[in-house]
Amino acid sequence: MEKKKLIANGQLILASAIWGFAFVAQRVSMGIVGPFTFGATRYLLGALTLYLLIRILRFRGQELPITKGAIKGGISCGVFLFLGSSLQQIGLVYTTASKGGFITALYIILVPVLAGILFKKKVSLRVWIGVALATLGLYLLSFSGAVEDINIGDVLVFLGAFLWAGHIFAIDHFVKKYEPLVLSMVQFLFASAASAIIALVFETIEIKSILEAAIPILYAGIFSAGMGFTLQMMGQRHTDPTIASMILSLEAVFGAIGGFLLLNEIMTARELTGFVLIFVAIILAQLPAKQRIQNE
Repeated sequence: MEKKKLIANGQLILASAIWGFAFVAQRVSMGIVGPFTFGATRYLLGALTLYLLIRILRFRGQELPITKGAIKGGISCGVFLFLGSSLQQIGLVYTTASKGGFITALYIILVPVLAGILFKKKVSLRVWIGVALATLGLYLLSFSGAVEDINIGDVLVFLGAFLWAGHIFAIDHFVKKYEPLVLSMVQFLFASAASAIIALVFETIEIKSILEAAIPILYAGIFSAGMGFTLQMMGQRHTDPTIASMILSLEAVFGAIGGFLLLNEIMTARELTGFVLIFVAIILAQLPAKQRIQNE
């Protein structure tokens, strides 16, 4: 059990790293293609990547059934994925990659709160302390303290955080019943189709622009979507949703690192303090699970 949780946590950390650097790809692409055109192409790439992987695994004898239940589950996850990523993508037009990553990660406090309200799940005091520390860390990382620093992009990304919390709960519900690869492929197909419909109505789709944004689209499609979200589903099979949200919030840290390295977005001492608080919060939240394992 301890080995499974260790592997699951490693998968979630890897997913958060991939997503963190994806904020850079998303922000760069916004100067070239529309947000829904970007979403349609990236999720189509993610679906195709997983389809090829499923075909390869089937050829090797592994059964990966695409059942009606898996399709319904994938669509349910896809609804949250599409809405959350759309708000995030539009928000990144107006805010920075690092700030967008930090605000998105506020789902770490939404997950335990919603778990308690909607599912009557008890969250330990240590985890609540971790959530509080992580929230403070996110605040230090995101804002200088002035209300005027908040713009429409920040608000849109914040609203998206509620949908990312819903995405975590949807995955937690369905991933224990159906294959993660199948669920991911279906959710990407839904998100791609929904994005394409809106892009056709509200955006001008040009092949030239898509080719110009090829590198960020390829990264966001193959790595962020195809690999990142699948790693999330695999990791959540053996991790509590609240703990998973804490680990996945590391995408904010990786987003800041990516923004610093690739977009010259400066990290201050205040932001570094926030980073340390988030790291301490994640370690603290893990302790109860380890203690339970030792006592068994």
